[in-house]
Amino acid sequence: LGILIQAFFGHGWSSSSPSVHLFQPTINHTGATKGRMCPLDENFLKYCEFTIKGLAEHNPATFLLDDDTRLLDNDKIECFCPLHRAKFSKQYTQEELIDLVTHAAKDDPIMVEFEKIRRESLEAFCARIRKAIDSVNPSIPCGISGPGREHLMFERMALAAAGPNTEPFIRVGNAFYGRTFAINYPQNVYKTALMKKACCP
Repeated sequence: LGILIQAFFGHGWSSSSPSVHLFQPTINHTGATKGRMCPLDENFLKYCEFTIKGLAEHNPATFLLDDDTRLLDNDKIECFCPLHRAKFSKQYTQEELIDLVTHAAKDDPIMVEFEKIRRESLEAFCARIRKAIDSVNPSIPCGISGPGREHLMFERMALAAAGPNTEPFIRVGNAFYGRTFAINYPQNVYKTALMKKACCP
């Protein structure tokens, strides 16, 4: 029996999560937060480690990180919180960084640095989860449930979650949720192809 970690970061459904008073919430490019947690908050990371270690004691067949393990609040990019801003080579206010990123060209140095910091924090989070599992039982596999719109990070995140002792695996997130129509099917096929290509370049 495996364990799905249904939510660590949070899915962005509500800004009323009590966790925002305990940990640093993510801040998206509108300057708002939706109750999602920042993976650079050390107290949040310690909470995740504590949880994973406790679950690993039950020796599950596998762990699967859910698709909230991303720095995208659905269609809003993250993260502009103080912890992420502190990683930049130059210091910016929240408003300055949001303005620079949202108006940046593709190869603009600020966008390159923003994406580097954003992606490294996701990879480091997965590695931290792996380390927590390894402290109990290094043979337990851990995969990722392909986080929406983060397909360029699938491989790096899966490898970090797997570590050196287990095989990486990814659950491709291509399901329809809620009401849908036949006209949406081609878009989903295209999205699935993008995710598969990212997993197997």
